This record gives sequence, structure tokens and C-alpha cells, in this order.
Amino acid sequence: MIYRLILTQTRLSWSNPISPYSPGGFLKPKRHSLNLLHLCHRIKDEIGDSWLGMVLFNFHDPETMLDKFTKLPDNMVSKIRKMRMRSRSLVMAPLDDDSTRMQYSLASALKLVPSLRLDILTVVGGAFASEEYDTLDRLVRDSNGWRELQFYNRESHMLGFCCGPYHTARKPQPSHWQGVMLDRDGPHSGSSVVIYRYKIDRHLVDLTPHSTNWEPFEQKVPATAQCLEWMEFAYSEAEKPTLVIVKRGKGVEYREREGSPFIEQDFRRDMPGMTWGQIREEYRRYVHTAAIRYPSDHVPDIREDQYDDVDCIR
Repeated sequence: MIYRLILTQTRLSWSNPISPYSPGGFLKPKRHSLNLLHLCHRIKDEIGDSWLGMVLFNFHDPETMLDKFTKLPDNMVSKIRKMRMRSRSLVMAPLDDDSTRMQYSLASALKLVPSLRLDILTVVGGAFASEEYDTLDRLVRDSNGWRELQFYNRESHMLGFCCGPYHTARKPQPSHWQGVMLDRDGPHSGSSVVIYRYKIDRHLVDLTPHSTNWEPFEQKVPATAQCLEWMEFAYSEAEKPTLVIVKRGKGVEYREREGSPFIEQDFRRDMPGMTWGQIREEYRRYVHTAAIRYPSDHVPDIREDQYDDVDCIR
């Protein structure tokens, strides 16, 4: 019991400093995070590999997650139960052709780790509203490898409707996503989608799932919402953080199956038969130079993750 108490409050974090979304350089796990495993042989033998299902694996981009998990044996990855990552998509370009770019969603990245069987996948948003909505929509429609999905965003813009040249085809939520999950898992499976919004402004809080400040939110907006309706939502309510919790149905096999049908933006279709390691040898992640936060000759800092609450999102 004491082992579980310690390990469930442990977070192992990594980031890729080349990504413009990384927190200022290499992020690595807090020092001595897994010291418990090295105290003595008896403790190590008692814990075995059960620690994989207790700690939180935390990544700041899907590229780093793929770098770590695709190098591990399947029987090890299948025991991991908690993972958190940022919602950024991957834009890949061939090493010899910078003009050709291919974009892949987080749902597509998960297809390359078919042995994942997470209890909870936590995704932290932070991009443009349309990109956040699209990321979550694809996770709901196409992704596997998790029993429960928790999608956080520090604002509610992604739930807004818009018209005109920037129109985004959005539907009232969570009713639409609820229907998608029931179609996937069965009408009597018990699949559920619930949206929560925070009671106070996003600038005042560190977000945690167990906070009492979350309140359920049901969007009752017609599909033909007027711009004025969207703007009223965007400017009067959009500063409140959002949490969307999606749960798979009872008894549903949520592990990604080998040879599952292709989805939109699928590595497996565009790069058939290639592992992530092989993809990394022939393609690179495209990053617009304007987004890079440091000169190309800068050596990124290496810093340790710091946290008091393993689930806290800043």
C-alpha cells in the first residue's frame, strides 16, 4: 500500500526542445522519481513492473511520446495506465523536400502504439479553438488505447460557433459526441461524454480533475447559430476552462487492433510498413521558423519537472 501511495504521486515528464511548444528546453523527470525501485532488492522484487501502471507519463508533444513508447516492448507498454500529453498535431516533411508537408493528428499518433491500454488519457489543449475542437473530435471518433479520455482547455472558445469566412462545422456538445460514442461502443454500452466548465476565470487557477469548481455544461445551440450568438458566447463565457470527459462502454475492447481501418491523416496509409523509428529517419517534424523561441545555434537547457500535485495542470 505504501508503494502505491508514493508511485501514484509520481510524474515522469519529457519534452522535445526542437518543438516550439516545449517549455524552454529539455524537460526531464524530477530527480530521484523512481528511487523507491532502487532502495533494495526486496522492494524492487515486490513492486516488479507494477509501477508502470501507477506513475503518470507526461509528454509535451506527441513526437516525444512516440520516441519513448515505440522503443519499449509491447508487454511493457500494455501495462502503462496513465498518460498525459499536449494536443498538438504533428506536421512532417521529408528530409530532402521542405515544401511537402503532411499533418497528423494525435489520434493518428496513437495508432502507432497499438499495445496501449490506458485507464486514463489526459490531453491538454492550448492551440487555436478550431484546432482544439478538431483534435478532440478525432480522438472521440477514431482513437483507441484508452478507457477514459480527459480533455482540458484553459478556455471555452472551441465550443463556440462561427459563420462567414472562418466558419467551422461544429455541432452542439456533448450530445453529438455522445451519439458518436454510442455508435462506436453500442447503444447499451454505457459510453458517456460529459462537458464541465470551471466556475472562475482561467487566469486564477491551476487545474485538477478533483476540483469542486467544475460544473456540468450542456450546449443547446442550433447548428445554424448566428455570429452574434457565437460572439456573445465567446466574449462573455469563453475565459472559463473546459474539461471534457469521455468514457468507453462497459466490456468494450479499447486496445488498438493491428490492421484496424485507416483514418484520416494516417501514418500507416501514407508510410506503409514503416515503424516510427524508420519514419524518423526519412522525415522530420516541420516547425515554422517564426514559431521557434530560440536561435538555431542555441543549446537548450535541461530542467527537471516540478510539481506538488501530480495531476495539476498549469
